[in-house]
Amino acid sequence: MGLIKSINQIIVLFLDTLKHVGRLRIWLLLLGYFLLIWLLLYAHYNFLSPLFYPLVSTWVSLFGEDSFKAFSHYPGQFLYLPYFFGWGKLLLGLLLEGLVLGGVAALFTDGFGKITGPARTSFKSLLSLWLPLVLVWVVINGLTVAVNFYLPDLLQAFHQDSPRRLMAVRFVILPFILAVILALFFFALPAVVVFRDNFLKALGRSVRLFLRRPITCFVLAAIIMFVPYYISAVPTDVLIVKFKPELVYWIILAGLGAELLADYFWMGTAVRFLIEEERE
Repeated sequence: MGLIKSINQIIVLFLDTLKHVGRLRIWLLLLGYFLLIWLLLYAHYNFLSPLFYPLVSTWVSLFGEDSFKAFSHYPGQFLYLPYFFGWGKLLLGLLLEGLVLGGVAALFTDGFGKITGPARTSFKSLLSLWLPLVLVWVVINGLTVAVNFYLPDLLQAFHQDSPRRLMAVRFVILPFILAVILALFFFALPAVVVFRDNFLKALGRSVRLFLRRPITCFVLAAIIMFVPYYISAVPTDVLIVKFKPELVYWIILAGLGAELLADYFWMGTAVRFLIEEERE
């Protein structure tokens, strides 16, 4: 597929997804999960509250004896907030995010229609897909976490003592590789719902689609992850030193809002693409 055709296809996918922006059930599902994550973030932010203190202190202490001591002193709380909240968010995502995204994909599938098979939006039907959805989620997020943790160290000889090269790693090389990972598995989660694929078949289907439409898949992935990634890439230490430490909380919250919108367009465009492929 040529570049122009890929661009046209991407535009159509987003426009078709936007046609479903008024579907309340999709937003209720996404907003419900958003509120759970926000509550986790707020618990870390307001950990001195008697409601949150026992849970947060126990959770943070799991990372080492001195972890909670460092976290509980201002402004250390905001320096370490992305780290401890990030791991908590990842654990919550392991349990629920695959199922939530699967539910959104099911609602989009019913909305776009014309796929034969059993009902996709019943709770029982979605619950039966929890394990393959989780396994696909683990592959995508496992690779993402591994790249985030190890790539800067692997490239240390390249960016050491060079702020410009470090910026290139953080804002060019790293997001490029993460976009490739998402592009490879862009269709895996919705494939579990749309076609009832097991997790290996879903991963394989997504990789084959990437090899057939690499430009389309990469651009879709890059658009979806652009805003959430660059919000999360804002340096915490700069906010604390040059501005107010509390801004860290608001930046993370803005990132969660961006992820909510990204998930909507991810599932919508992916399901629409899969249905087009099925009809061809």
